[in-house]
Amino acid sequence: AAEIITFWQRYVMDKVFTAPFGWECQNMLTVAGLMAYAANERKESRGVHYRQDHPDRDDKNFAKHIELKRE
Repeated sequence: AAEIITFWQRYVMDKVFTAPFGWECQNMLTVAGLMAYAANERKESRGVHYRQDHPDRDDKNFAKHIELKRE
């Protein structure tokens, strides 16, 4: 998913839009990228977010929120 998001970010993020649909697209791509990054940071499966490479739930290390900030 991250590769697809990155592909569209390269195409959309440097554009200057004059209509709300363009800004919404940029905002959705920003949020999608953050969600994909946070999901990849979790080295576990949780609920419907199943990972084949980390099939078990890990409450000790991941029973928390992942906070991201833009600098």
